[in-house]
Amino acid sequence: MTTDRGMPSSPVRPWPDVAIAPGETLAETLEALGMSQAELARRTARPVQAINEIVHGKKAITAATALALEQALGVPAHVWMHLEADYRLTAARVARDRGGGHARHAIRRDVLNAPVRSGTQHGRRTAATNTRPINRRRTR
Repeated sequence: MTTDRGMPSSPVRPWPDVAIAPGETLAETLEALGMSQAELARRTARPVQAINEIVHGKKAITAATALALEQALGVPAHVWMHLEADYRLTAARVARDRGGGHARHAIRRDVLNAPVRSGTQHGRRTAATNTRPINRRRTR
């Protein structure tokens, strides 16, 4: 069935329905080059933790990091920036299509549902021992 303009009446999505973090591409590139995260951190003058967080999708690739990756890996900086932008845009679309949720929830769903530690730090729960997800809604 088509509309009066010849367009399909059912919505066709020209974008993916899953957001893939650029860290996955970074991990595959490191594996292909036989390079460790520690070696990449040394070559880019970035902390190992920052590289690890990028690989696991917890930290975004900034322009400065993209330039450092370009020098260390030979992959142009614009590729890293496009991967990051595509990831953020797709995550926002996925969140919207799932009922108007915020893009951050689609991006960091695995982080937000991680096990949490009972106890508090600055009035908030901290991560690790309790296996319940953090309740993000404030109740009074």
